[in-house]
Amino acid sequence: MLASRCNLHLNMEADANAVPEPPPRSIKADAKECQTLLTNLLNRLANREGVSPALFTDLQDEYGRFNLWTATMAVFAPDQACLDFRLKDVPEASQLFVKQIGILTTRLEQCACCQPFVCLSIYLGHLTHWGI
Repeated sequence: MLASRCNLHLNMEADANAVPEPPPRSIKADAKECQTLLTNLLNRLANREGVSPALFTDLQDEYGRFNLWTATMAVFAPDQACLDFRLKDVPEASQLFVKQIGILTTRLEQCACCQPFVCLSIYLGHLTHWGI
């Protein structure tokens, strides 16, 4: 009896000291952030002199592919039609999408710094066929 009380007490202490897990990431929210970064980067490059037309066209193509992917997969669809809802019972698949979007978001954030056209020319090969 004493051993079971001790185990119960230890389990209660462990639960009290446990750091709560962050809520799962949303494909919709992360994709929206990524879409905003792409839009902002395109707008910045459109108004900048010295940007290679080929690089700008490539980025526009990426933006189009991203938007096509979000539409095809119903990422921004309401309620039960959205990708998050459809993958709610398959968290592993959902997290794969979140990770891929996270990689693209990180690269876009890096490119949004001081020299976006230099950074983009390095990353653009990685953005094409980014796996989603």
